[in-house]
This record gives sequence, structure tokens and C-alpha cells, in this order.
Amino acid sequence: MNSDENKEIEERILAIYKEVLPELPEDNKIDGITYYTDITLVNPVDGKDGLADQGVYAVRVVNEKEKNLYKLYNNSIEIAEIDENGKIIFSNEYIEWLEQIDKRFSEIAKNANEKEALDLNNELTEEDKEYKEDEIKELESEENKEITEQQKEQEKEEPENKEQEMQQLAEATGNKVENIKSYSKIKPTQYLTDKDTFEEIANVKGQYSDIYIVNANEDMGKNHKFAFIGRNQDGELEYIEGLETKGTTTTDRQIYSINRDGSKVEEKQVTEMFTTSDPNKMFSAKIGNYGIIEVDYLRKSPTENKFVGSQVETQTERPTTAEVKQFMNEARTTKSELDESIDKTKKQIEENESRTTRLENIDDNPNNDRAIDVTEVVELDDGTKTTIMDEAKSQNKKLDDYIKEMEETPESGMAEKIESIRVKELEKNTKEEPEVLHDREDRGERETPEEAALRRLMNN
Repeated sequence: MNSDENKEIEERILAIYKEVLPELPEDNKIDGITYYTDITLVNPVDGKDGLADQGVYAVRVVNEKEKNLYKLYNNSIEIAEIDENGKIIFSNEYIEWLEQIDKRFSEIAKNANEKEALDLNNELTEEDKEYKEDEIKELESEENKEITEQQKEQEKEEPENKEQEMQQLAEATGNKVENIKSYSKIKPTQYLTDKDTFEEIANVKGQYSDIYIVNANEDMGKNHKFAFIGRNQDGELEYIEGLETKGTTTTDRQIYSINRDGSKVEEKQVTEMFTTSDPNKMFSAKIGNYGIIEVDYLRKSPTENKFVGSQVETQTERPTTAEVKQFMNEARTTKSELDESIDKTKKQIEENESRTTRLENIDDNPNNDRAIDVTEVVELDDGTKTTIMDEAKSQNKKLDDYIKEMEETPESGMAEKIESIRVKELEKNTKEEPEVLHDREDRGERETPEEAALRRLMNN
């Protein structure tokens, strides 16, 4: 194994470590990660085919019972988990990936799921590599040192202060400083999907150390009120060729925007859209809350002039999660699947009172759909506000049971469903007749939320 291959493996190990660690329960820890050049996932038995993979990373997790669990990854996706009893549980994503290669492989994985055991205590080959937790932390420390050195080098080239930077951006865009309303810096090497970086999508790989999105009072060159400016290898600022707004069709457009973690997908009006060398990939810009510039990476529907996008990390916007990056990868969400997702988004936003939906509900995986947002604030007829989670707690019900009850309740609106369930609870828990409720109100006694719901239902 040469040094380049070794570095790629170490980079992947560190990336997996950073991805898995925050998701672990508090009492669990990562004990180490092992790289296997070849691994048998399902053993061939009684003439039946087995299943193997190459370049697999096994994350060893020690749980609160001091038992070993494992998470297996390849270079792009999670393969499986191995529980404390050694049983392998393949991820849906891996099974779907296998099916695209050969349906026989996916059937082997399905048949082995939660039945077959996988022992990872075998001796390692010369090509395999094992990293203990302290070695992984050392890799992280080395990476941080490299980043620090890179930042120091950039600081040598960067302006001494914000005023100087503003002056340079004004000159690059042919504006006066007072015409520059705001700007934000974008890291060109950030990943917008789990495969593609900003500079790769913009077709400027290696050309710029920094990229700026600038908002001005006047039109800027080939653009309108926004422009992408790059700092080239000579430290000079210049327009990024190819990222331009062309004509009125790229201004004041509606898009479907996914927030950083996929918990909200909503319709958003953007001020300008920027073309790339790929007609199905664009960027958008607008001024959001508190005057902050919002930039989205967009993919276009192959059949209509509609777009779905995810936010781009800037100085003021945090990076998107792995799930959002995976969805925006055209190898994972194909053009036809994107079309279906856009249709789902339109329908769900029109139907939902909140005018939003979630990434789980529009992707191509029906097993992760979440029909109801349990934290969405719902206003009832009397003006009080509640959430699904609060309702389940107040009625001492499991959240899943309450959601199931809501789905089975015939009323159409979220508020009406909550009111109806409250009435059922009251009828179940009290022997008072409806007339008595009116008498209590006449005596000045305060109604419970359930009693108020029943009274409103009776008056309709």
C-alpha cells in the first residue's frame, strides 16, 4: 500500500469517526476503527452464495454494558451494524446499492439480515489496518495542525481588516464601497453533496483560495444585485466566470429549499439564480433574516422548471448534515427520483398547514417517512397553542401511539384532530354529562382544555 492510499484510508477513518461519534448515546464510546481490504459479510453455506466487499471500515463501539457493537462502512455509505450478539443488520441504503449492481447480492443481504453472525475477531492481513481511539485522535490533531497552517498562509494573503476587504470587493465588482451592502465568504472545498465540492460543481477546482458572495445596490457586470467573486492564486479578486445570472429568468424565482438537517423543506423566493456548466445545477442567492446572505445549491427538475436546493455553508450558515448531502448527490437521487421528490414536496406543502415538509417525506425511501411533525406548533380554535409532543405527554401516551391515533382520526386539519382526541379523552375519563359542563361554566369554574374542546364540538 503506497503513501497516497494510506493517506486516503486515514482521511476516511477520521471522517467516519467524526460522523459516528456525535450520534452515539452518552455512555457509548468508539474503541477503534479497522480497515479491511477484503471482508466476507455473509458466509457461503450449503451451496448458497455468500457476500463479500472490499475496502470496508469497521467502527468498534463499546456500549454501556461493556459489549462490543460494530458499524461497517465503505467509501461512501454505511453497510451494516453488528449487534452485541454478533448478528449483522444491513442498512436499507446498502441493500438498495447492491440491488443496482446485481439483485442476487441484495437478496443475499436481505436473507441474512438479523440471522447471520459476523465475527470480526479474526487475524488481520498485512494490508488491513487497525487504529485505536488514541491513534484516531492523533490523526485529528494532525489534521487540525494542517488546517491551522493553511489558515496562517491564507492570513498572509488576506486583507488586514474588513474595510480593506470591502474596498477590494468594490474594486473587483466595479462598485463604490458605499454600494456594497453585504458579503459573505464561502469555502471552495466544502462538500455540497457527499461526493462533490462547491469548486467542483462550479467548475473552478483549485483556482480560488476563497470565494465571496457579494450583494450590492447596483447591478454588477453580467449579474444583477449579487455576484460570486474569487481570490485567485495570485491573491487577486476576480469575477468567477461561469457563475453568472443571465436574463430575467434567473431572478425572483421560487425554489424548494431544504434546511441544514432536513427537518424543514419549504418554498422560498430567491432573488437571483446563477448558472453553471451543467444546466441542471445552479446556485441561488437572497437576503434572509437579519440581512444575512443565503446561498443554496440547486438541482433542476428534468421535466419542468422547478428546483430543489440545500443551503451552502458560509461564515454565517452552518454546514448541512450527511443526509442532506446524500440527497443532493445525483448518483443517489437520480433525475427521475428528483422529479418525484419535487412533486411530493409541492403536494405536501400545499396540504400542510405549516406550508412545510421534511426531507424524510420527499426522498425515495418510503421506510423513513414521517407524516407528522411532532414539534410543529398548532393553534387551536380558542387561540391556545400546542404541539403533538405536548399532547402525548399531557395524556400520558407514548408518542408513537398518539401519532397513530391522530392518523386514524377522520378530521382533516391538525387542530381539529387534536380537539377530537381531547374530546375522546374527556368522554373516557369523566362521567359528567355535556349539560354539566355548561353548568360549571355558568358557575365561573374554569374549563379544562378537554372540556373546552368538547363544548366547541357540541356547538358546531
